[in-house]
Amino acid sequence: MTAFGLAPKQRQALGCIDGLIRAKGYSPSYREISKAMSIGLNQTSEIIGSLVERGYLQRIAGKSRSLALTDAARAIMAEAA
Repeated sequence: MTAFGLAPKQRQALGCIDGLIRAKGYSPSYREISKAMSIGLNQTSEIIGSLVERGYLQRIAGKSRSLALTDAARAIMAEAA
């Protein structure tokens, strides 16, 4: 586990999502995250689900591209910078 109790893949996912949002101006799809992290869609879904449960990501049910970093996730990203 890394800082804030996140596994390395969870931390990588936050960085990936943050970077893609900054680059495109909107939330990435699960497929884009999967491709950027070189992992399968199932693992991507599991990681995102875990981050949502832990309060690091928010998503709007039924809406695509609705991932957003929470303040807790932004704190992690700021610490890493």
